[in-house]
Amino acid sequence: MRLLLALVLVAAPASSVQAQTRDFSEAVDRLAVGSSIPIEFITTYVNITGQPDILDEVTVDGPYPTRFSLSEFWTESGVTRMIVSYVGGPCSNAELLTFGGDGGLRDHLQVGSGCDRDGLDQPHRTFDYRVIGEVIERRHEVEGPDEVRDPQTGTMSYIEEPTLDVWYDYFEVQSDGRLETLSLPDEVDDRRSYGVASRRLLTREELSAMAPTDLRLMRNEIFAAYGHIFESVDLREYFGQQPWYRPSGNADDRLTDIEALNVERIVRAEGGSIEIDSGLGEAP
Repeated sequence: MRLLLALVLVAAPASSVQAQTRDFSEAVDRLAVGSSIPIEFITTYVNITGQPDILDEVTVDGPYPTRFSLSEFWTESGVTRMIVSYVGGPCSNAELLTFGGDGGLRDHLQVGSGCDRDGLDQPHRTFDYRVIGEVIERRHEVEGPDEVRDPQTGTMSYIEEPTLDVWYDYFEVQSDGRLETLSLPDEVDDRRSYGVASRRLLTREELSAMAPTDLRLMRNEIFAAYGHIFESVDLREYFGQQPWYRPSGNADDRLTDIEALNVERIVRAEGGSIEIDSGLGEAP
């Protein structure tokens, strides 16, 4: 069956492919950020007949009609990226869709979700997104209950400071439109001074506000977390005083995807005069 499909695709006339590309391009040109997306676009290019629905079932009638709107879209190197927001009843969601030039759906990822809280005694889970170049950041939040029920009396007590757990995951749009998951450490020692550099992607704004000495320590702490042994005396002495530091050898090739991106960002914030793959402790 796969061979037959491949033969059919190969045999498709160039004029047909060009027509598909033109039709999709014209359909995208008719979309506007902040405006509703026609149901015809969703059914033609997203929820394709014979495939599982990527977006929730399209409903235009009933008590909770689904409304689709375009939050943002951009095309680069023949791949169109589109953020579709949709609301149905008490919930709002957002989906990242990537398309080839012919309108073929390449990949998709839910990047936002939030519903009205079921009850003050229940956790509240939400997540949202941020686009950073070709990287998509999802920020997850789980807010603990605002109230707790006494199992004996059934009375509710208000919690002044509910717990809040936050974590991130990351995806990168590849040249063919596919989404690739970027790696993060399984765990980060809470005793680190700059553990944030291993937990999430750092912003230019926060890096530009940091002193050069702090940038240097943050950059090198990423490597120190893997036991990197430094040539610089001051770094050896500094990390040797940290209870979490366990020197073991060179850590250049042990960084996760997000940590490696953060090293590059820190280097740029420092002026870009430091070689990333060598001289890790040799700040100017």
